[in-house]
Amino acid sequence: MNIPPNMKNSFLTKSALLAASLFSALTLQAQITPHASELIAVQVGSGGPQGLIASTTNVVLRQFTTTGTADGSLTLPSTSTDPNCLVLAGTGTTEGQSSRTENGQYIVLAGFATNVTVATAGAEAVGGPRVIGTLDSTGTWTVRVTNSSLWAAGQDMRGAASDGNGNYWAMTSAGTYYLGSGTAAQVNTANGRGISVFAGDLWYSTGSA
Repeated sequence: MNIPPNMKNSFLTKSALLAASLFSALTLQAQITPHASELIAVQVGSGGPQGLIASTTNVVLRQFTTTGTADGSLTLPSTSTDPNCLVLAGTGTTEGQSSRTENGQYIVLAGFATNVTVATAGAEAVGGPRVIGTLDSTGTWTVRVTNSSLWAAGQDMRGAASDGNGNYWAMTSAGTYYLGSGTAAQVNTANGRGISVFAGDLWYSTGSA
């Protein structure tokens, strides 16, 4: 089992503006081209007037300039048969936090590999597949790791981080999980909020017990 970087508590600012990482490649149409001078936001749902409900829904990555001008978007695959599928709970208030790999090459995001409109309780059930994917500088979205064996009922996917070298960590309500090239395992039981790799260490923030 790979030993994860030293884990240190840190207060990370929760934000909808996120960052990325790598594994099985399906190239989607490059509608966004991330770079250092612009921002990527994670949008859950279509943004229409119907609002969100307690079921899985599609995820849209939106690119903006630092002055707030829209500069493209990419809708992630949302059918479970697609190897790059990632959806999030429509009314999940702690999901959708992303991070950037320390080498700046990828934006990393965690979610569920189910169809849209699956009840949140079903997506978060024991054995429900969770995934971590990355967005690279060409606008290519790729799911890097999938795992269905580690989760208890009710565990959401709040965020993810990677060192850019094949190691991935997922943050959930029941702790942090290592999902990289080594043996998948739970590495702490903290009620997580945010997670990122910085200066070779894995940093995370926690909420109430």
